Amino acid sequence: MAPGRHLLRSRPPGTALPAGAVPGAASLLPEQTTPAVLFAFELDERADLRGWTVERARVRSRAQLTYQDFLAARGPHGPMLQLLVEIGGKREEREVERGGVSLPVRDQHVQQQAASRLGYQLVYEEPNEAEGWNAQVSLLTGHAAALRMLDAGVGLLRTVAPADDSAVAAFRRTARALGFSWPEGVSYPEFIHGINPEHANASVLVWQARRVTGGAVYIPFDGEVPAHTEHAALAFPYSRCAAPLRRLADRYVLDLLVTLAAGNRPDPSEVAPLFKLPAVMQEAQRKANRLERRVVDIAEAWTLRDSIGKGFSGVVVGRRGEAIEVQIEEPPVHATIGPERAHRAGRASAATTDGGRRGERRGALQHQCHGGARRTPDD
Repeated sequence: MAPGRHLLRSRPPGTALPAGAVPGAASLLPEQTTPAVLFAFELDERADLRGWTVERARVRSRAQLTYQDFLAARGPHGPMLQLLVEIGGKREEREVERGGVSLPVRDQHVQQQAASRLGYQLVYEEPNEAEGWNAQVSLLTGHAAALRMLDAGVGLLRTVAPADDSAVAAFRRTARALGFSWPEGVSYPEFIHGINPEHANASVLVWQARRVTGGAVYIPFDGEVPAHTEHAALAFPYSRCAAPLRRLADRYVLDLLVTLAAGNRPDPSEVAPLFKLPAVMQEAQRKANRLERRVVDIAEAWTLRDSIGKGFSGVVVGRRGEAIEVQIEEPPVHATIGPERAHRAGRASAATTDGGRRGERRGALQHQCHGGARRTPDD
């Protein structure tokens, strides 16, 4: 497909469906040469950006590693991987300095497991150092892209409005009520970076932290630069461009960057789609969220199929209207309990499946809560 001629359809971005959905010619499978858009960064000793280029190229992938593989990597790829360790670590330090916040969220994940009767198992994703280092390089790429587009006066940004003082104050009260020390003079980013992940209420606090800032939005512009250009959680201007295989908007941003790098201005036919993409991507994200939730729903129902009447230790992590959200550590289940049952929860510490089936509607998996757990302050 010619540059700038991508289909404006709301296909779910980042949807992890079974292997084989993406043909090898369009992926970075090992030992093959693939067309790509190549970024080259010049960094100083602090890993601050000093210069960069972008161009179309053909690259050859040498290995396919998981994050766990990376941490255990030895042999011919060792020196190259060590560079990521150094740059990723320094970029994390720069994030703290500028006031960025990366929440250590533990999302549910359905992974392949040959020993499972279903063939898959439900687990909590555990972020590790390698994932964080890789993310920092991706964020650096998006930051460079945003700077180039702002300089050119045309582009597509990904922004988050800064947290207002009242939201931070409410979160501070929540943190203290959950047993966290937050001294006066310590900023919200400094506090988040200092959270002990081993704290008994760490998962509850992180869940509550999601409410401090608003959601991220796409902001297209041509000519006049938007009044707000920063992604508050990252504490710098940012644009999504590092995942063109799974996000439609990234492809348009990459095409634009290549055009600008060549010293050219995009023509009106290339700019017009930028203003249609926010609505398309919002719908695509809605579909992706719904698909992901239903996949997890099936895995949860299967995991609990033989657990009718059993009790599980759990924590109330938040509220959704009149309902409460409960996180169970083992099995890894996150469920919404409707208002007809939430009023019985009191200080919930355990949940019992009441049938083990999840219906078509989200939150239909029923629980009955017993007394004794710490609740979040707004529960």
